[in-house]
Amino acid sequence: GDDGAGGALNNHDGNGHPLDSPMLADPGADEHQHGIRRLTPGSAVHGAGGRIDLVQCDLIGPIRGRADLIVANLPYVVEADWPALAPEITEHEPKGALTGGATGTEIIARLLREARPALADRSLLLCECGDTQGDRLIEAARRAYPDAHVAIHKDLADLDRVLRVALG
Repeated sequence: GDDGAGGALNNHDGNGHPLDSPMLADPGADEHQHGIRRLTPGSAVHGAGGRIDLVQCDLIGPIRGRADLIVANLPYVVEADWPALAPEITEHEPKGALTGGATGTEIIARLLREARPALADRSLLLCECGDTQGDRLIEAARRAYPDAHVAIHKDLADLDRVLRVALG
């Protein structure tokens, strides 16, 4: 929260659409605006309405205060791989919700560069990644957080899947 007491930033709306801060949506991306509308009633139902601020911005953007946890499910598909994805993906998902640039890591690397002011001294950043992006993201995380413990965790298929950056 704004008081610096810590909190969590979730970069995904739970419905396959990336969000860019504590329950945040993409700036200017009208197709993701529904994420804020969907989350508002849910946060009230679960008693968190007064503890969660829903904001639309770009990645960390205007977030004030410091979080104990940032969880991000940002676009990580390599741009050139988009045409080869299954039709049930390309015909039903917005391309911008899945593609993360030429290497697929550009948006995640940007989050790593920009997230430091939003992270508490003892905090954790978790970010889903593609199965071939681990080495590149470990390198980017170590550049951005030289004193952090950085690791890639595997999914149930034993593929690289989550970047973990632990501070403090």
